[in-house]
Amino acid sequence: MNVREALQRTKHWVNTEGSRIPGFLGAYVAGSSTRMPLDAPFAPWRDVDIVIATTDANEVRMPPLEFVHQEVIVECGCLDAKLFQRAEDIVATPEHADNLAAGVILSDPTGAFQKLHERVAVEFPRRPWVRARCEAHQRTFLTHLEQATQARAAGMYPLMLMHYHAALVYLSGLVALSHLRPITVRQCFVLSGELLERQGLGALHEESLELLGSASLSKVEVEHFHADFMKAFDRAIEVKRGDVPYGFKLRAHLRRAYLEGTQEMIDAGRHREAAFWFFGLYFLALMVIQKDAPGDERPVFQARFDAFFARLDLHPTADWMGRLRRAKAVFERFREASETALASTPAIKD
Repeated sequence: MNVREALQRTKHWVNTEGSRIPGFLGAYVAGSSTRMPLDAPFAPWRDVDIVIATTDANEVRMPPLEFVHQEVIVECGCLDAKLFQRAEDIVATPEHADNLAAGVILSDPTGAFQKLHERVAVEFPRRPWVRARCEAHQRTFLTHLEQATQARAAGMYPLMLMHYHAALVYLSGLVALSHLRPITVRQCFVLSGELLERQGLGALHEESLELLGSASLSKVEVEHFHADFMKAFDRAIEVKRGDVPYGFKLRAHLRRAYLEGTQEMIDAGRHREAAFWFFGLYFLALMVIQKDAPGDERPVFQARFDAFFARLDLHPTADWMGRLRRAKAVFERFREASETALASTPAIKD
């Protein structure tokens, strides 16, 4: 299957199923699929992310849909149609600007998305809007870091870890935004590392890996911990009865993405960055196991997880306040790198 075929199959789902969602006003593709050549191979483990605009408030509150349609993994999120009324609002928003600038529209009953795409595509590379997107990302990073700090003070380790993980995703995205590159999650530190190294800031990338706890991990270690994660993922899928935060990420059809998508980074020499991709997922899988698995199994999975997090120095008794302070300091240097790129990236226009 190539990218064109994957998008055609996704469009088929939108036309036959997605368009039945209450309040449906249109749909477009988000994420890396928007920038891939149409004739490029589309690996079976990859997914197509789509956004549906709806006027139905209940649909907006629902978690994203994760499913397989005609052998294509699709993740579908519903957003309030009010978000898409003004091009100025979209082009200033990191999460939406690149996707609508690319303009891979799957359904547009009123023609509004095409008009929005045309306006966003023109304004997308202009310096004031690039700066606005970078500043929005900075604010979100600082919000998550503050929430992680508050959760740490309250002794709420899972909540702290969730906000810390989110903060690091936004940290990495700062560099991508200032280079007019799409933000990503799976390869977020692969991309930021490549861009920082291109700027002559490889040492700053190493500092970010220190925040992840993976700077000194060997390829063998990452492959070992990744294998442990896959065992936990498989068992979590088998025993899962209730729900957990981001539970839609624990679905059987995502197994190949977590297996092969991680191995792709490891094989490319980015094993330390790959560890970030699965450490949050590992924590989710462990939460399910500790809640739903037979009691005699739980210590085994907990011990494997503890060994991984001890190696990352992310366990509950680690010096988290020191780590959070270092994260703020590294953020300031990322912000400086972002400003440099903003001033020198040729594709950015005044």
